[in-house]
Amino acid sequence: MREDGSGGAAGKAGAGGSAGASGAGGNSGNGAAGNDAAGVAGNGAAGAGAAAAGGGIAPDVFIHPTADVSRDARIGAGTKIWNGAQVRELARIGKSCIISKNAYIDTQAVLGDRVKVQNNVNVYHGVEVGDDVFLGPSMTFTNDMFPRAFNSDWKITETRVRKGASIGANATIVCGVTIGEYAMVGAGSVVTRDVAPHELVVGNPARSIGRVCRCGERAAGAGRRCEACGYVLPEADAEAGAGAGARAGRMGAGEGASAAGERAGAGGRGRP
Repeated sequence: MREDGSGGAAGKAGAGGSAGASGAGGNSGNGAAGNDAAGVAGNGAAGAGAAAAGGGIAPDVFIHPTADVSRDARIGAGTKIWNGAQVRELARIGKSCIISKNAYIDTQAVLGDRVKVQNNVNVYHGVEVGDDVFLGPSMTFTNDMFPRAFNSDWKITETRVRKGASIGANATIVCGVTIGEYAMVGAGSVVTRDVAPHELVVGNPARSIGRVCRCGERAAGAGRRCEACGYVLPEADAEAGAGAGARAGRMGAGEGASAAGERAGAGGRGRP
């Protein structure tokens, strides 16, 4: 399990964010009965090979003996699934991913290639994660904007994370947002609005404090060469930048807190 590199940068950037204040829940809603009637794939290399015929699990996928992986999941070559992780039926995981200890990948959740999912992460139905994304320890997505234990007709609200983005430890992503390419979410942040490409956000609710390079280092802005790796950041989307600036300006009037309150009840629920 990796906790350095981009995850460390995200964690340090957002250390001031207060986790948990939004009240967002993470109810999987299915307990141990999360797998399909056909049962889970056998464990280890032999189990992965047997599962490949049923759900498209590549023969070289590593599945730890304690992992719970549906044979109807689709998992790309070179992916490793570690202790106590659960992968539900119809989940789609790309090539060369790492699914760490106790992670939960819900039915129909989508992960691209080379995604690193750290310990205790929840990826719920309705979440689509692009290639090269880092999901830090104990961060969680949500998919139910108005959760109640007793409403059976709840609707999934989708979330998108684009290529190369990083989400720090213990962050909460309130459903219905898009996190742009190479954006970074600081540890403990509560994201309630879209995050622009290369944008660095921290806090509760998460607010923009600058931009980050593709390598993860803080960057001066568009057209400026990163001192760490030499990459030149692209121009920020004008509309996204204006929106972020306006939101930042309104924070002092209390709109930021109000926006967080509107989405405070977002919960994460696995399909039964």
